[in-house]
Amino acid sequence: MSRFAEISTVLLAISVSSISLLIGLLLVRSIILVNKLIKGIQPITEWVLGILDKIQDGVKRGSRSLARLVIEPAAVLAVFQRKPDHRGQEIKIKD
Repeated sequence: MSRFAEISTVLLAISVSSISLLIGLLLVRSIILVNKLIKGIQPITEWVLGILDKIQDGVKRGSRSLARLVIEPAAVLAVFQRKPDHRGQEIKIKD
């Protein structure tokens, strides 16, 4: 009976150690993949940030142009539609 107990203990130890080795290898492989991923993300993020900066510059220029199209004609029309202001002038009564 003790011989079968020793054999089963060895088989359990081998299976547990092989599964532990497999899990350890998977962890090492995942660490290596994460490291490669981190190194690969940096150039991609720089590229994306460059595109976003170009979009932001274009939007700024476009909004300034649209604002100029709206504000300048409104300012010109306001000059022509302005009523004379007599508040600052003195009123003289004829004698």
